[in-house]
Amino acid sequence: MASNANRFPDYTFRPRNALILAIVAIILCAVGVVASVLGGVHWFGVLLWLTAGLLAYILWVHPRVAVTDDAVTFVNPFSDVTIPWDAIINVETKYSVTVNTPGKKYAAWAAPAPGATSSLRESRRTEREYQRADGRDKAKFTTMRAGDHFTTDSGIVAKQIRDRLADKAERGLLDIDRTETAVVCRRWNLLHLASLLLLLVATVVTGIAAV
Repeated sequence: MASNANRFPDYTFRPRNALILAIVAIILCAVGVVASVLGGVHWFGVLLWLTAGLLAYILWVHPRVAVTDDAVTFVNPFSDVTIPWDAIINVETKYSVTVNTPGKKYAAWAAPAPGATSSLRESRRTEREYQRADGRDKAKFTTMRAGDHFTTDSGIVAKQIRDRLADKAERGLLDIDRTETAVVCRRWNLLHLASLLLLLVATVVTGIAAV
């Protein structure tokens, strides 16, 4: 009889490099706001810096991937996508971690695949590891895509999802009869959309008025 016990703890991934970039950007935006205020309250400058700061938060701080026993959730800049395990067919890492379901593909903003430079670096590292490996161990290097490497954001997240999916399949916890009917829930982040739109409109109007 298959055990229903959860062998994996809940897992949340946030890209470290994006967080560092966001902190730097938000600090610069804060300095820009202060400079605009001290320089005589130039509202166009204040709104422009506030918009940039909000955008940095939305794009680099807010996104994450949550993997639980019930589902995989991609928290993207403007929407959250919750994918039940029964709906998952496979996981790709070509451009970012992407979960394939019968009806659609869903990508994780927080887990992009490496760019050209990073891919080249990972390829060289893999080549060195391949040369050091022997016998059957060499086989695991021959089909690995750059985005699957465990040192990349996409590789880390993809491994978490694949390992848990394989474990559920092995223990008979996936209902293949529900693959076509399992509901993927997408929820739009109206607060982010409205706040950004409001700031953009205010910035444009203020800029036109200042001309």
